[in-house]
Amino acid sequence: KFASYDFDEILIEDTIASYYGMKSNLNFVKEFNGYLPPLTIGGGIKNIKDAENIFKFGADKICINTFLFENINLISDLINVFGAQAITVSIQIITNKNGIQLRRFYGREIVKKINFLEWLNKIIEYSPGEIIINNVSRDGTLKGIDYELIKKLPYTQSTRMLYGGGIRFKELNNELFKKINNIDGYLISKDFYEYSKQKNYLSKNKESFNSLNIKKIRSIIKNKI
Repeated sequence: KFASYDFDEILIEDTIASYYGMKSNLNFVKEFNGYLPPLTIGGGIKNIKDAENIFKFGADKICINTFLFENINLISDLINVFGAQAITVSIQIITNKNGIQLRRFYGREIVKKINFLEWLNKIIEYSPGEIIINNVSRDGTLKGIDYELIKKLPYTQSTRMLYGGGIRFKELNNELFKKINNIDGYLISKDFYEYSKQKNYLSKNKESFNSLNIKKIRSIIKNKI
């Protein structure tokens, strides 16, 4: 079903692997080898061996986050082995009355030793293939793009910048969206399911976005426990 919508990428995240110190069970991915668009897979990656295992399951790229706070040089280690084009870094944030809070473990834990923009700029220095700004506070809300947040993001040509959190398909053609020049792609999850039966609508708007984020059912279930 996902492949039929002709998206440029699918991102599969195990949002609890790092939190519980577990390895992702990705056997289901093998069933779709050759049928899906390029896959980016993340969850519990803390070294080269973990990354190799993810690629063996059929990933085209890997997504890393949590363990970078312990060893940011993991980015360069992975790039040296697999190439920058295969490395995506996810940065999770919450926006509230206190401003922008850098988080990890999918929003469960505040990172206090460095602020969001400082961390983002440090990541940019390593030049991974992509950086995802994941606005966890809007995830699943369908409140739309956080334009005030995007205004604060730097423009960079050294890596592709992606944004996710609350995005609705209908806003991908509005005037505010068209003025954004520091974001290269968007991750859409919940609103995809709302429009999943309207294939023509998705096909007509394909050029407005280039990433789709789906979460494994196993992760969703465990997040509710």
